[in-house]
Amino acid sequence: MLAGVLCVVAAITAWREKLTKGLGAAGGVAVLIALLFAFEGDGWRHVMSSGAFRKHEREPDFSIMEERKKKIQILFYEDAADATVSVEKGKSSWGDFDEYGLRINGKADASSFGDLSTQKLIGHLPFIARPDAKDVFVLGLGSGITGGAALTHPLERLVIAENCEPVVRAAKFFEPWNRGVLTDKRTTIEVEDARTVLKLSPQKYDVIVTQPSNPWMAGVGSVFSKEYYELAASRLKDGGVMVQWFQLYEMHDGIVGLVLRTFGNTFPHLEIWDTGTGDIVMLGSRTPWPSSFKEWNRVFERPAAREDLASIGINSVAQLAARQFASQRTAFAIAGDGPTQSDLFPVLEYQAPRARYLGISARMIARFDERTHQREFASPERLAALGSLTTEQLAQTFGTFWTINEDLQKHVVWRLSYETLPGVTEPVELRAIPCVFRSTNTPALPPPLMSRVPEVSQKIVAAATLLSGPPAQRTQGAATIETMIRERQPDADWSAARLAVQATRTTWGLVEPAKTRSLIQLGLEWEPGNAELQYFARILEREKPSVGGISAVDR
Repeated sequence: MLAGVLCVVAAITAWREKLTKGLGAAGGVAVLIALLFAFEGDGWRHVMSSGAFRKHEREPDFSIMEERKKKIQILFYEDAADATVSVEKGKSSWGDFDEYGLRINGKADASSFGDLSTQKLIGHLPFIARPDAKDVFVLGLGSGITGGAALTHPLERLVIAENCEPVVRAAKFFEPWNRGVLTDKRTTIEVEDARTVLKLSPQKYDVIVTQPSNPWMAGVGSVFSKEYYELAASRLKDGGVMVQWFQLYEMHDGIVGLVLRTFGNTFPHLEIWDTGTGDIVMLGSRTPWPSSFKEWNRVFERPAAREDLASIGINSVAQLAARQFASQRTAFAIAGDGPTQSDLFPVLEYQAPRARYLGISARMIARFDERTHQREFASPERLAALGSLTTEQLAQTFGTFWTINEDLQKHVVWRLSYETLPGVTEPVELRAIPCVFRSTNTPALPPPLMSRVPEVSQKIVAAATLLSGPPAQRTQGAATIETMIRERQPDADWSAARLAVQATRTTWGLVEPAKTRSLIQLGLEWEPGNAELQYFARILEREKPSVGGISAVDR
């Protein structure tokens, strides 16, 4: 429309100045614009809603757009001042059925199947922490599936803030999956910026759910800042829970640490949940909350919630526990010291786009998974339940919506593919990875810890064997490792820090706190930046009485 107005102005100017060529050019451009409006609208809608900018390629493949036009039907398309919103339908990559997708500026932000696990879990998980929640606030409507999940619980008020009005109209296409969230009498839709709604309203909530788009989208960093988290905390009732979605794909480890650190500084008690390939959900509060199977089971006593969870492969409390990445015991300790995101120093605003264009994924966080490498920190109740899950139950939980932990996924894939074949045993490289889904867990020491000196290698193997044994042997193995690290020479070819990690991890809670602290300190002397040893130190600081200078914070 603006181009058309400019053409008219140019034509009038050319006519007044008697510029024949200018008049012809203005007329020609006006005709071209009219033709584009008349014949090319649908084609441009495919271009603008395709997310072509996310392709990592040196030369564009123009056949992709032609294929898209053949296979994708655009059901809704609307340009707003701040975004282009579209809803499309096409054959799902998950099977022979149609899948609906919501795109904002070409970025897929919600769907009727592929994103269901994340969309639904972010709506159910806060009720596991706060089963009797009555007032819930959600930042971002999206498809409405998250709001619909929350409505399966006995809440009284659901406020959804959505700053892009076309998204509200687009959400109507997802009514078969969002439980009519737009028309439910408990729902209030605020077409406004969520921070503004929270800031100007005195209303307090039991739960605040934040499900923004990717932080490399313009302006999204503002809902990962300490100012936003402090605002949200001021709008939570006593014991209220803050919930936030975040992705690991197209991110690097430093950004994940930044987000966890900023969130944890405001909400020091937190859990991390694994909702699918590349997605995590953080639950946080300023005070701890009970997190036991007894509490979780209250959610499964609600028929609509139970049905909703079953649609994403979660049919029991044990299967739900399989999705917990880190409990309140350990989640706070993952990030450690470092930069945080603030409105005045928006690190995320610039680092996230850079990571996105590098096309990398954060991987280090997998080292802190209580289902694998940090299984010693999982509660006995959880260990017993997860160890008893059958292959069929694992297939239900992880077969469609995978996990952020590649080691865990390898174990599940192997079980689904080979477990029933006679005479086939799990490969050595998989057995070396601790896993709560394995009934027996006796991992070997990873090869990089070995030495080229035969006598040293034998000593390491002997200590590793002890670490895999009963409590008394594990204590003995830790003592052997402590002695080895103390006597290590600077030119030795084995890692003292990694050996300290192995000993600390497998003997946690068995040795005296002073011994545990000693192992951690010895390892850090050789490798001060070792993330796992720093993680152990932070957990020890919170859990144990004051030992050797480590102050205590009661759990």
